[in-house]
Amino acid sequence: MKRKGYLIKGVIVLLSVLFLVGLPLQNSWGKEKEINLNLATWGPPTGAIAQGIQWYADEVVKRTGHRVKIKIFWAQSLAKQMELPHACRTGTADMVAMLPVYHPELFPFMAANMECLILWGGEIGQGIKPYRKLREEFPEVRGEFEKQNQRLLAFWEYARMDVISKKPIKGLADAQGVKMRSAGMVLSKIFKAAGFIPVTMPSTEAYDAASGGVVDALLASPETTYKFKWYEVCKYWTRTGILGSIVAYGISINLNVWNKLPTDVQEVMDRVGSELTDRYPTLLFEENKRCEKIFRDAGVKFYELPLADQEAWRKKVARSSFEDYVKKMEKTGYPNARKILQRYGELLGYKPWEYSE
Repeated sequence: MKRKGYLIKGVIVLLSVLFLVGLPLQNSWGKEKEINLNLATWGPPTGAIAQGIQWYADEVVKRTGHRVKIKIFWAQSLAKQMELPHACRTGTADMVAMLPVYHPELFPFMAANMECLILWGGEIGQGIKPYRKLREEFPEVRGEFEKQNQRLLAFWEYARMDVISKKPIKGLADAQGVKMRSAGMVLSKIFKAAGFIPVTMPSTEAYDAASGGVVDALLASPETTYKFKWYEVCKYWTRTGILGSIVAYGISINLNVWNKLPTDVQEVMDRVGSELTDRYPTLLFEENKRCEKIFRDAGVKFYELPLADQEAWRKKVARSSFEDYVKKMEKTGYPNARKILQRYGELLGYKPWEYSE
């Protein structure tokens, strides 16, 4: 009996040792085995966004000693633009570079940048620190990607949005009745408040719509205007001053994939993501400057919307946009939405709830 007891104890000890030795490998492909990841995105391999995504992939490969390989699927070749978050959640894609602000039902706090805080008017780079701070202070903000079975690795900004038109728009008086290509419900509401007649259509249809007279103005950023050659048909650029540069883009990874990665690889991917977030404003600034020179050489004239018009425009829509979104979030299970979004506004230096309309 004693020998049998010793045998059983020996087996238990051996299994325990094997279990403990195996623990470090539970979240690992191993130290030597090559790790192949795919990354799906919507855009072509050109422009500042593509530069940022490619830099991230190259740096991860380099800093892991080529143990990690990241294959980028450009131009919706693995998943369509609006399908990217679902592709990452389900594992169709290991990683994605996407626009979380297009999915307020999935990422309501990042989407707040577009849905109710877009009128803050900030410049490129000024939105990074506030969003980081918000993620530090509120677990609800940090957790919205985890709810979608993802980990956010990097985020960056969309440039300030302006109006490019076929006739000069020097102030709100010139905007009255102008048919303008817009996007989404919130932006359409914002432009309608200014006197425009919003016409919702994809960016891919905007060139023909402007050249054919269906619309006379387009919601624009420098990179998008260059990509779709809108400057060929619209020769007047109005800087709105209120549609600020917003945190809109992100690179995320499927949590199941993330949990298998060796700890040292996870550390590299997090570090490179943070560095991309910090360096992207310079990429975007340089790209915008290059595009603006092309526009000016093509005969585009630039105007600034007067400060008085900017403030009058905000008063018409700032508070209602904020209140509508807060109530929507509260109804969908976020009782602290007002507290969190007011804190976000304070970090941005923009308090839409204080405006009277």
